[in-house]
Amino acid sequence: MPESTPRNFLLPTPVGGFSLMEILITVAIVSILATIAMPGYINYIERARRTDGYQALTTIIQAQERYFSNRYTYTTDLTNLGYSTASGWLTSKQHYRITASNCGAGTANAIGRCVLLTAAAQGGQVNDGDITLNSRGQKSFASFPYWPDR
Repeated sequence: MPESTPRNFLLPTPVGGFSLMEILITVAIVSILATIAMPGYINYIERARRTDGYQALTTIIQAQERYFSNRYTYTTDLTNLGYSTASGWLTSKQHYRITASNCGAGTANAIGRCVLLTAAAQGGQVNDGDITLNSRGQKSFASFPYWPDR
């Protein structure tokens, strides 16, 4: 009868899988990486959404210039330009609400010389701030130093 080799029952046999310590270390590393990457990702998303406001402002200012070339005045009523509401038009992706107003407050017939378009941030874009553009080409952005053309 063949002699069998004795087994040592005191030593554990290797089993596949991960130990609890390995899983905890992996979770800790992933958490640290997510904490570092998340603000950069949010900033990237806000910058990408900002183009929605830029595009709407430049499109509406072009419509304002066409309106001015026919009537020698600008309008604060966006329905005159073909938009669905007179004031407070939401952009296509609904990140900004566009309004038109006089550039020079307190001056007579200011709308005839200059119109100010404001893209007010909405929803998740509120922390990013508002964007303005007037018919004189002056641009401003509340929380960022430049427009995308620089």
